Amino acid sequence: SQFSAIVDVMDGKNTAIQGPPGTGKSQTISNIIGAALAKKQTILLCAEKKPALEVVSKKMVAAGLGAFCLKITSTAVRKSEVNCCRE
Repeated sequence: SQFSAIVDVMDGKNTAIQGPPGTGKSQTISNIIGAALAKKQTILLCAEKKPALEVVSKKMVAAGLGAFCLKITSTAVRKSEVNCCRE
């Protein structure tokens, strides 16, 4: 199902990835983002819980792709508070 999700996104389909903890969702999402970057595409990643975004953010930084991420963690954030994932 992880490979299918990657194929669906690369085919231009909007996709929701869900499942129990420890099933590889974050890695799949990171792989999708990396593949999209390679094709000069953009990805919007939303999550109900902030820790889910943090895990993906850390994976992107570890892969050397943090400079391509823009992390906005609240609807109340000001422009001056927005930063890239270069932590």
